[in-house]
Amino acid sequence: MNQNLHHGIIYGESDPLFRKSCVIFSDQYCLAPASLLLNSFENIRNEVNTSADFDILKDLKFNRIIDSNASQRYHCLAKYNYKIVYEHNDVLYKSDATISKIFKCRNIWNSFNDILRNFVARTSANNESNNLHKLLLSSFIIFKMRVKDEANLGDNSSSLVIFNDITKSVFKKGPQHHCEKLPMNVIRKLENIESISTPFGNECFLNTINVGRIANIFGDNKCLMVASMPLVNGCEGGAVYNKDKDLIGIVVSTTFDWNSENATLTLVAKFNEIMAEFVEQSKLTSINIENEYNSCNNVKYINNTKVNCKASNCVSKDSYKFENFIVLIQSADSWGSGCFVQINEVRMIITCAHVLENHDGNVRCTWKFGHFESKIIFKNPHFDQAFDIAILEAPPNVPELYFTKCYTIPTKIGQTVYSSGFPHFTSLGKVHDFFPSIFEGRITKISKGVIFSDASVQSGQSGGPMFTDDGHLIGITVSNSKDDAYQLIYPNINMSVPVYEIFPILQQYGKSKDERHLQNLVANKEVKSVWALETPKILCKL
Repeated sequence: MNQNLHHGIIYGESDPLFRKSCVIFSDQYCLAPASLLLNSFENIRNEVNTSADFDILKDLKFNRIIDSNASQRYHCLAKYNYKIVYEHNDVLYKSDATISKIFKCRNIWNSFNDILRNFVARTSANNESNNLHKLLLSSFIIFKMRVKDEANLGDNSSSLVIFNDITKSVFKKGPQHHCEKLPMNVIRKLENIESISTPFGNECFLNTINVGRIANIFGDNKCLMVASMPLVNGCEGGAVYNKDKDLIGIVVSTTFDWNSENATLTLVAKFNEIMAEFVEQSKLTSINIENEYNSCNNVKYINNTKVNCKASNCVSKDSYKFENFIVLIQSADSWGSGCFVQINEVRMIITCAHVLENHDGNVRCTWKFGHFESKIIFKNPHFDQAFDIAILEAPPNVPELYFTKCYTIPTKIGQTVYSSGFPHFTSLGKVHDFFPSIFEGRITKISKGVIFSDASVQSGQSGGPMFTDDGHLIGITVSNSKDDAYQLIYPNINMSVPVYEIFPILQQYGKSKDERHLQNLVANKEVKSVWALETPKILCKL
């Protein structure tokens, strides 16, 4: 990892229990999410408004950078003291810090209000506080750390000095490395990533490393990512790195409310988006952010030799073979997911019966290139039991390459799987903005009629495909788990229908096209009894 970067915890002296993760650059500056100010924001706003007659909230909303050093306007922000705890060379340090800059990222703000408009912060008691939380989730703070010999640092408060210091810390530069970083715009879904953060803001968990993949990339200018890793409160502000150890993102949210229940979805802001906004609002006209972050747009240099940056060098997994098979299924005011499958000469869409609970006729579906109406061929009437399966008719104009094949052999514990679909946000399933999420996991248990996995499964993924590593359909997602006593959802403990168990029935239908064969999907007594034992009161339909 870059020696000029450290990772720590930051908290305000007035609110020591409310802690976030942060990234430290050259032991001088700290970048943290503005959600750190959530508990103290109104007090800060009132004091600034009283002493300077300026409204910090309005300035953030109108994209004006808040600079505590530029003038007396926000000079009072310097009185608020923060503590940063970090580790360097196995030594634990604690440093004082003050707010230097606060700024909002417009593309992230727009994405929260458009694509993620139903996002509800866990701490929000009303719509007004939720809007404030969205604003702070879209904003970032640069703290100036107090060092012993500040006199020798010169003017280290200007935006230009801060930007140069941050980029010097992030980029690896040297005579043999003109451009050794891959450009930000080649970040792809399912790329390997790791995060460094501090769960719960507790020193015991300092510099915790989580490994996962990029599950989704979306938003204005593709400014946001979903990380396939189960982070918790306190990890906000943590750094996200790609496989080359380049800083590519900052965690902005890990947990929120959805239909009055908890949702765990790690949202990450792209680092180049944050810095581009900082440059623009600071009016650093001499800096071309595109050149700084995308100077090797299509090429990279190795030992002073220019070589092409091929996609295979940039990503670890081709996500398109998964995306092409996925369907968004609209059902009244809710939705589910499905998958294009071809068996023999018959093309169909497989989903869950409970997704179509209120439908008996045609269903509106969306795929990568448009909308269509689909006829329900079969729907298990006992959708609260085993083999919660429905079959829809696939449009004749969908090309063959968009149909996957079934995995027809028994699965194994520990086998890698990919759960997919549209968790929480149906807006990610729009035509021309078709962004299904794909989460990597492992099979954790196998029973008759049930596959358990630790891949993330959340509301909206019902009926969604679970793929093998090579893109074959291994399961149909049915549910995750819920603790009714505390109204907590556990997305990484979930259940799917194993395709290999129902494949003989689907194959019979594929050969004969006789829909009566599908009635055999109404499971036998053995499967029903196992299903009932495996899912007592923890089943959470999606």
